Amino acid sequence: QRCRVISRPGWPAVSCRGERGWPHASAALPAGAMVKAAARGLLERVAIAVDERVNLKHVHRRLQAVAKVLIVATFIEDALRVALTFSVQQKSMEIAGWQSPALHTLLPVLSLVVQSSGSVLIVMPGGGRRPEIGCYVLLLWCLWHPFMYRQQTNWEFVLETLTIQGGLLVLLSHFMLIRPEAKQAVLHGRAADDPTHVRANRLQAVGRMLIVSIFLFYAFQKVHADAQRLKAKHVEAAAPSMAKGGSADGNDSAADNAAAAA
Repeated sequence: QRCRVISRPGWPAVSCRGERGWPHASAALPAGAMVKAAARGLLERVAIAVDERVNLKHVHRRLQAVAKVLIVATFIEDALRVALTFSVQQKSMEIAGWQSPALHTLLPVLSLVVQSSGSVLIVMPGGGRRPEIGCYVLLLWCLWHPFMYRQQTNWEFVLETLTIQGGLLVLLSHFMLIRPEAKQAVLHGRAADDPTHVRANRLQAVGRMLIVSIFLFYAFQKVHADAQRLKAKHVEAAAPSMAKGGSADGNDSAADNAAAAA
């Protein structure tokens, strides 16, 4: 089957010839539809060319490794900071209100061990449940972290910790979805009813909400500060008129008192 384009002002048409020659009617297509079809064909050719030259599986594995390192980078940095400034951390425990001198040493050591071990469990290559265990270790540490520094009433500190927990939950859901039983459920078309998939999707949804928590907090702070600034300007603008009105009332009262005295 062959097709030709019949030019019409602002409305091109396409006619296709089958075995019996050109049909009497032509299939008219808007110009926008033809542009979209051409763009779609170009994108498909580009995708095929990229697929032929680039091993997407290798790229995906590398991106996974980078994502894991980025998520645990904050724990690695904190563990290194504790190791390099151990005496400062001991002083911080004393300032936080921990009375026992033993806790001044034990809590920084706990921070170093838990954060470094959880990070290593996640970033080490290999399968199994080890990365999931690392996620659970770091999630539990995030729950304890604000209480260790007595910052549980500091909303900014708590929400920053929740944002990190959100990233860990998304990473945990990924590790759950690459379990062998989860892959088998996908192959057999049972992913929607598979308990592992259901739990992983719920964790991922919760993680996404937690990730944006700190940004919502900063946005609320900015809006609240702008509202307070506008309110202060309104009060300042209304103050001269109120003072002028008060002065006029005072003059009227003085005149009335003078008249009464006369």
